[in-house]
Amino acid sequence: MPTRLKETVPKVIRHTMATELRSAGVAAQDIQGMLGHRAYGGATDVYAKYRPDYMADAVRAIDAYMTQLRASQ
Repeated sequence: MPTRLKETVPKVIRHTMATELRSAGVAAQDIQGMLGHRAYGGATDVYAKYRPDYMADAVRAIDAYMTQLRASQ
């Protein structure tokens, strides 16, 4: 199966998904939680926690991205 990706490594996939989640409107705290980051930067983040249901928003955004990607091929 031909692909337009030159080099796909976990770091590239991780950055791409974080970027796509952010552009889909998923909150930064939720993205950080999904990526496994425990410490958050910024004064607001001291008080704000990511929602326990963050995974549902992130999964919907990833599914939409992958569906769009498949449709464009």
